[in-house]
Amino acid sequence: MNKRNIIIATICASTIFAATPAFAGTIQVDDGMGGWTDYVAPPQPAKGVISVGDGKGGGKVHTPKKIPTNAKGIAVDDGMGGWKPYVEPAQPAKGVISVGDGKGGWKAHELKKIPVNEKGIAIDDGNGGWKPYNPPVRPAPVPRAGGGMVGALSILG
Repeated sequence: MNKRNIIIATICASTIFAATPAFAGTIQVDDGMGGWTDYVAPPQPAKGVISVGDGKGGGKVHTPKKIPTNAKGIAVDDGMGGWKPYVEPAQPAKGVISVGDGKGGWKAHELKKIPVNEKGIAIDDGNGGWKPYNPPVRPAPVPRAGGGMVGALSILG
């Protein structure tokens, strides 16, 4: 290498290092006027706090809206992007048999009278209900000729 090349390399290197920000463990950013300045981070929110962007590169504390709840702390979707307290259906009366009313509530179960025969017997009617039991009619006994066992014995002997 000759002296001329060494001088050119030295000049080029000095202009490159002069234009490059100093790397002393800090981050350098453009200062907007053709130079460099140290990067200053925006303040951080406290630990355990929800933060959202403030539109200027920093953050701001996010305070969520209070969700309305019932006495048990239950909330449901209101269908419009928000929440509403859950309203429980009315409870059935104590000591009464209750069934669902098909609308999320309760109604008292009305017992239907089951038709029975004179002995108090009822059977399934095949349609989800009951009918009184009517025993089948027994045929009348057929009279026999002869004297029963006595006649049978006389045949033998």
